[in-house]
Formats: sequence, C-alpha cells, structure tokens
Amino acid sequence: MKTCWGSAPQAGADRVVLAQAGATDGCERRRRRRTLLLASCAIMAATLLAPGAARAFECMDANNATAGGATDGGYATNTACGNSASASGAGGNTAVGSNSDAHGDGSGNVAAGIYTTSYGDASSNIALGDRSTASGNNSGNIASGFEALAFGNNATNIATGAGANAAGDSGSNSAYGNSANAAGDGGSNSAYGAGANAAGLSSSNSAYGNSANASGANSNNVAIGTLANGGGDFSSNIAIGYNANGGGTNSANTIAMGANSAASGTSALALGNSASASGSNAIAIGASAVSAAGSTVTGAGATDNGNTNAAVFGIQASVGSTGNVAIGNGCFSSVNSRWVFSIVTVESSTRMPTASANPPSVMVLMVSPRK
Repeated sequence: MKTCWGSAPQAGADRVVLAQAGATDGCERRRRRRTLLLASCAIMAATLLAPGAARAFECMDANNATAGGATDGGYATNTACGNSASASGAGGNTAVGSNSDAHGDGSGNVAAGIYTTSYGDASSNIALGDRSTASGNNSGNIASGFEALAFGNNATNIATGAGANAAGDSGSNSAYGNSANAAGDGGSNSAYGAGANAAGLSSSNSAYGNSANASGANSNNVAIGTLANGGGDFSSNIAIGYNANGGGTNSANTIAMGANSAASGTSALALGNSASASGSNAIAIGASAVSAAGSTVTGAGATDNGNTNAAVFGIQASVGSTGNVAIGNGCFSSVNSRWVFSIVTVESSTRMPTASANPPSVMVLMVSPRK
C-alpha cells in the first residue's frame, strides 16, 4: 500500500489516505494537477511582472464613438484625445479636443480645446480654449480663452480672455481681459481690462481699465481708468481717470489726474477734471484749469490764455500776456511784467455782524517793477 498526505476538511488537520497497490493512483493524479497549477501561476506571474514599454493614451471623440484619428506621434509619453487630436515630439505633450495639437521635443506642452495649439521645444506652454495658441521655445507661455494668444521664446507671457494677446521674446507680459494686449520683447508689461493695451520693448508699462493704454519703448508708463492714456517712449507718463491723457508725441514724465484731464510735454502736470497742461513744465491744477509751457495755473477755471511762463492763482483768474502774474479769484492781468492782486475786504467789528445792503469793498493793487 502507498500512503499520501492530503488536506483535511478542518484547518490545521492532516489525514492519511491509503490506496491499494495496483489500484488507480489518486495521489499521483493530485500531484500532477498541483504541479500543473503551480506552473500556470508561475507563467502568469512572470507575464504580469515582466517589464514592458509604457503605452500612450489615445481616445476617440467622446461625442462620436466612430470618430478617431487621435495620434501620439509614435511616442508613448504623449497623450492625445479627440477627433484628429495630435500630440507629437519626444516629450510628454498632451492634446485634448477635436483637431487639437501639442508638439515639441523635450516638452510638456498642453493644448485643450477645439483647434487649440501649443508647441515649442523644451517648453511647457499651455493653451486652453477653442482656437487658442501658446507657443515658444524654452518657454512657459499660457493662453486661456477663445482665440487667446501667448507666444515668445524664453518667455512666460500670459494671455487670459477671448482674443487676449501676450507676446514677446524673453518677456513676462500679462494681458487679462477680452482683447487685452501686453507685448514687448524683454518686457513685463501688464494690461487689465477689455481692450486694455500695455506694450513696449524692454518696458514695464501698466494699463488698468477698459481700453486703457500705456505704451512706449523703454518706459514705465501707467494708465488707470477707462480710456486713460499714458503713452510715450523713454517715459514715465501717468494718466489716472476716465479719458485722462498723460502722454503723446514729444511727451515725457507727464502726469494727468482727473476725468478728461490732459498733460502733454516734458514734465507737464494736470490735476483736476478737464485740467489741461500743454507744453514743457506746464502746470494746471484745478477743474478746467489751463496752462501753457512754463506756466503755473492754479484754481478752478483759471487760465493763462495760452501765454507762456505766466503765474495764475485763483478761481477764474487769468492773464493776457506772457510772463504775467495774476493772484485772486476772478483776477485778470493784461499788462506785461505786472503783478495784479485782487483782495476782497470785509469790515471788522467786535460786535456780531449785522445784515447790510452795502456790498463789500474791493481794492485792486497794481505793482510795477522799478525802472
């Protein structure tokens, strides 16, 4: 008789099975089955654990199970998903969306959206939104929004908004808002607002507000407010307020603050709604104050009437000749090289003032230089 060991029904117990010599050898059959089972498991484990090439992810259009054409460009590290989507180049590029395209060697470019494109070697450009584009070598440009565009080599430009544009080699320009534009090689220009524009080579211009403009090469111009304009090359112009204008041709270091204020000319200053300073070193302070080159005009409605190098101080004060000085509300000086003062006096009293029909007296003092 032969003896073989088998598992007992109870855990941890053993049983002895006796078989008659010459009878069917049940123990032998069990051994064969066990050997075959162990061999099968070994083969399966070897297959599952054996190293293999990574596989790219490709899928068809989610809305059309019969559509396809997605391609990884022959590189397993790329990912393409969408009808005719393409992710190509020796990198880890990703294209998601119908006709999207992401390509570049040594890159991790991402294109997500219909007809979206992101490309560049050694880059991590990102394009999000239908027909948006982010491109550039050695770059990390970002375009987010319908037809947004961000491009430039060695750059980190950002465009956010439908039709927004951020561009420039070696730049870090930022455009936020529909149709906003921030551009310039070597620049760090910023445009915030629909239609805002901040552009210039090697500049740090800033435009905040719908259709605000701060532009100019080698400049630090600032425009804040809807339609505000602070442009000019080699300048530091400032425009703050609705439709304020602190720049223009032949302007530098001008400041315009106030709705519809305007300052043009080197170092011109206009402070106040509708204040205007035109010409080099012109200063106009006050609502609707007007100053020409070299003049200082202070007071609401005060003006030098286009005469240069004048000094006007007072509400509605004015001069009529170059170099004149007028001081006092409503004062007018028309004689060359004369100072005119207007002083309103009120009778003093130790008693409480009483109503009087007599108007206050007015004294006009005219001083002529000694000949």
